[in-house]
Amino acid sequence: MSNNKIKCLLFLMSFFGCTEIPDELRDDAESDGRCGIYIYNPSASFCHDGNVYAKCDGLRYNPATQICQGTTVVATICGGSQYNPLEQGCCVSATFSLANQRCQNNVVETRCGTGNNYYNPETQFCYQDLDYNILNKCSGKEYDPDKYSWFNAEQRCMNNVVETRCGGDWYALDSNQQCDRFGKIIATKCGNYWYCSYYSNLRCQNNVVEIKCENNWYNSATHYCKNSTTPTQYGSLEYAGQTYRTVIIGEQVWMAENLNYYASGSRCYNDKETNCTTYGRLYNWAAAMGIDAKYNSEKWNESDVKHRGVCPSGWHLPSNAEWKTLTSYVESSSGCSYCASKHLKSRHHYSGWIASNGVDTYGFAALPGGFGDSEGNFKDANWMGYWWTDERWNNLVGGAVDYSFSGISDYNKSSFLSVRCLQD
Repeated sequence: MSNNKIKCLLFLMSFFGCTEIPDELRDDAESDGRCGIYIYNPSASFCHDGNVYAKCDGLRYNPATQICQGTTVVATICGGSQYNPLEQGCCVSATFSLANQRCQNNVVETRCGTGNNYYNPETQFCYQDLDYNILNKCSGKEYDPDKYSWFNAEQRCMNNVVETRCGGDWYALDSNQQCDRFGKIIATKCGNYWYCSYYSNLRCQNNVVEIKCENNWYNSATHYCKNSTTPTQYGSLEYAGQTYRTVIIGEQVWMAENLNYYASGSRCYNDKETNCTTYGRLYNWAAAMGIDAKYNSEKWNESDVKHRGVCPSGWHLPSNAEWKTLTSYVESSSGCSYCASKHLKSRHHYSGWIASNGVDTYGFAALPGGFGDSEGNFKDANWMGYWWTDERWNNLVGGAVDYSFSGISDYNKSSFLSVRCLQD
């Protein structure tokens, strides 16, 4: 059959929608746009394994491993997924970024830094210090060493376990230990609490932290070590859904912890709720007194006799004289002068005081809640404590006791200090 007849037949088949080529024309039609039993336009399509495919911007491609997206980009199949070969490569059956990865010995490696160093993310990691060092993982985990000095490293891999530095010691990551809040001593978990097993007078018993008092052990949540010899039980007080410990010191009954009662004009240290849980809330003077905030800058002339303020019913904000009664009793009973601070402060490093702990002879358990100013700045938590009195010396200044317990000092009424309540 002549070429003209073949072309005419092909035209009629196309016009009438017939795409199957008669057997007697199959050999001659191969050069005129045949693909198996189908015909196609070679300028716009191509034949692959008996099927017709449209060219991609005039280009042929392998449909078994590639597809055409739009008219210009050829997307490639790798491991059953499509990828853009202009931006990605295929390593066995995994894709990788051409910008920062490569396929080396059938393994995808990632660039570390901007140089020509590559690592295997399955077994290594890039520690992005100044030199972008490549380090082996520690049992599949990354860690944070210090490149300058092994001695000063934050973390290390020891016997396939990631350990973290705490002061001069190391502890295992993801264990029942952590570095205490001062970064000096390893704390061990005991039930829901943490304690410093470094101290021989602390232990964990039945998930409760106990403290040694002479030859006896006691639960510090419910008892204190009276006169450093006798475990003595605290009293308790319910106020606004919270239970407070109370303690008898001389003829006075004090709260044995700082008040943590929300009131307008109060804040948590650094505005973190966890600090309120640990140290109680901080109050400006008017908030502590439970009066209008204008009296932080005006003189308040009403009676201050057992002024309740933010304290529970039957309790009040202590006066200067009542604070003095406390410190005088402590010093007299302890047989020392200017020693109230030592006997009123909490005992242990992990309870708060960085500079110096007390012996908490009377169960007052003073904690260093720090203070805040009216500009929203906070200072001295873990170092110092300050407690309001009901004293007001002028329009702007109120009285307070500080961590030394050596007298009454003046503080701006808009400052945020702790509150201890005294029973009426």
